[in-house]
Amino acid sequence: MKVFIVCISLIIAIPVSGQGVSSGNDMELRKLFIGVTSAGYFANKNTANFYNGFESGGISRVLNTQVYKDQITQQLIYDWTFGQFPEEMKYSVALQLGVHLGYHVSENFALIADVDVINLKVKDFVTFYIDDPNNGSPEPTIETMPILGEEKRLNINFGFQNYLSDENNTFFYWSMALNVSSTKFVNNTMKVRQNTYYIGDPLWVGNVNAFTGAVVNENGRTKPGGIGFGGVAGIGVKFKFNSNFIFDLGYNLNYSTINLTDYQLTTKTRGVQHCLFVRILRG
Repeated sequence: MKVFIVCISLIIAIPVSGQGVSSGNDMELRKLFIGVTSAGYFANKNTANFYNGFESGGISRVLNTQVYKDQITQQLIYDWTFGQFPEEMKYSVALQLGVHLGYHVSENFALIADVDVINLKVKDFVTFYIDDPNNGSPEPTIETMPILGEEKRLNINFGFQNYLSDENNTFFYWSMALNVSSTKFVNNTMKVRQNTYYIGDPLWVGNVNAFTGAVVNENGRTKPGGIGFGGVAGIGVKFKFNSNFIFDLGYNLNYSTINLTDYQLTTKTRGVQHCLFVRILRG
């Protein structure tokens, strides 16, 4: 967020030189434009189950570590058994922030580049069966516990915009770009009432004490993540509201490869992500 604020300050402070892309007054688009992007990022669910605690074996590790079992029993009070893993986890809509740069090579055509950062979260629930004698039923009490996954994505796009029309300082366009997506695992946890447990592979965070489950150090190796390639197609409209600034509103369809490969398994999925964005541009 601090980097985003710094980018806004620089865009306001740095003058954008160059003549307009078509003959006219100061309300025409200039050759060079630069700005900041704020967007809603709708990730597909293809990699969401990576965080369900089953894929990494993380929940089994927690439940088979004696100190954790004792803590869970202390929290739940009565005897318990583990129930079910979530099967259809989904990412929440994420905030995407970035920088957008472009250069008009002709009146209707511009080269563009984007660098965007997305912090993604996925949340669901696992179940525990608790033998509570006070529940008034011969069946155990079913209690759900939250499970959370977090990852970061860096999207870099190189492409073009083609203007369809421009009237009354309003410019409609379509765009296409090549996409590079860098994905990085951040965290994976399960909460049992007041206690939170790390359920990723211990090798992702460093050395783990086999008796207590505590992380000895955080010099993790081979955290899941990697680079993937894809493409972007989009539409948008620009409003030139004064001689220096442009309001840009649009939609991008991103066909990307998400890479969560770790030291043991190769995890790559391809699919469509959606993005609704607004930009403030200097140009």
